[in-house]
Amino acid sequence: PIRLQFGPRSMEQVLLDRFESMGEDCPFEFHPVHSTASLHVFQYVDGTFRWSMRRMDEHFFTSPDGPTRVPGSFTKAAAKLAEALMVGGMALGIGTTGEPTRGRVAVDVGASPGGWTHQLAVGQGMETVISIDPAELHESVLALENVHHVKKTSQTAGEDIERILGPGRSVSVLTCDANRHPSFMAEMLAPVVKYLMAGGLMVITMKFAVRRKRKNLQPAPDDNVEPLLRESFKKFGYDIVDMKSVRLLSNTSFERRVLCR
Repeated sequence: PIRLQFGPRSMEQVLLDRFESMGEDCPFEFHPVHSTASLHVFQYVDGTFRWSMRRMDEHFFTSPDGPTRVPGSFTKAAAKLAEALMVGGMALGIGTTGEPTRGRVAVDVGASPGGWTHQLAVGQGMETVISIDPAELHESVLALENVHHVKKTSQTAGEDIERILGPGRSVSVLTCDANRHPSFMAEMLAPVVKYLMAGGLMVITMKFAVRRKRKNLQPAPDDNVEPLLRESFKKFGYDIVDMKSVRLLSNTSFERRVLCR
């Protein structure tokens, strides 16, 4: 069976209908989950198409028929972070250099309702998770002893972060899954990046289709995300020494997960 992924997403069903109309002459059998290969088709603005096909075990970092939720989590969002941390070398309680994540501190910006915070606190065994969002967190997240909810924006949360960290501690993991255009992601995270230890890991979701509140704001082209993010952080005095943009199984068609150091 084949998993079809089409860009733009609105054309996916059109293409599926065309394949179905071929009847027995159709060379593919499609299934969104129990598939052994993925067919990627992209339509460019000039109307041309490009396609590629790869085995699922070559293209994705987790099994295509794996669970959609992390056990014990109240939301599917936790699976996104779990997979990204595995790619970054931090899954299953193992840190970036091989040591346990116990004793480490994570900051989750734009955290509500708390799926990523829960994954950091429980699934990754962080000693302290600082969850930053003016909105409420899920009750199961608030009940965790190692979670500190700062009900502020990232721009105003500095004093609270310093109080929770205390002397001699820094942040080892900074995450953000907010619905923010890539152009403004650095603006949101810059006030918090200064607490990130040297070589610390940032896991950011880049969303190409966002609810636009500013006029003339266009989705960022896929191949422009990395230089756009580097340039945005550089304006705030931060150099990203290592960056990897990955398409994970848990991503939607409009998302990429970016891992930075």
